[in-house]
Amino acid sequence: MRAVALGIAFVVAGTLVAGQNDTASLNGYWKPESLQHDGKEQCPDAKSREPLTLVVEKSEYRMYYMTDAKEGKALRLFVADFRPESASRGFEMEVKDGQRKGLKVHGIYEVANGTLKVCYGPSDKPRPTKFEAPAGSGLFNETWKYMNPQPKPVK
Repeated sequence: MRAVALGIAFVVAGTLVAGQNDTASLNGYWKPESLQHDGKEQCPDAKSREPLTLVVEKSEYRMYYMTDAKEGKALRLFVADFRPESASRGFEMEVKDGQRKGLKVHGIYEVANGTLKVCYGPSDKPRPTKFEAPAGSGLFNETWKYMNPQPKPVK
């Protein structure tokens, strides 16, 4: 699996209102459109992105790799605590269970028109200010689409 799927795909999710960028809009199910790391697309085609699902509830963020979509069965890749700063569009995130437990990152997010954009990197480096992850930056830049209707709960 690619770096993002095996590593961390931090995101914010939600029931979206066009242009809304507050923390109340960050709950729900998301599917990836683009997952870039360090200037390279990690999941270049729809088939490689399809098994990934992000579930956000309150301040807990869970990334799943679907093993049986019909039955709603999935492998949970990680669980993280997410602390958004709605006024600045910034966030802090720490993995509390699963792959890369203890990893801390920070970044920026934007929610608009059913799309979530997020750009992040290690918390010991400067917080990104743009939605881009050029080669050599070590940054992740991701675009997610809100799932509507939402799927059955993940088992």
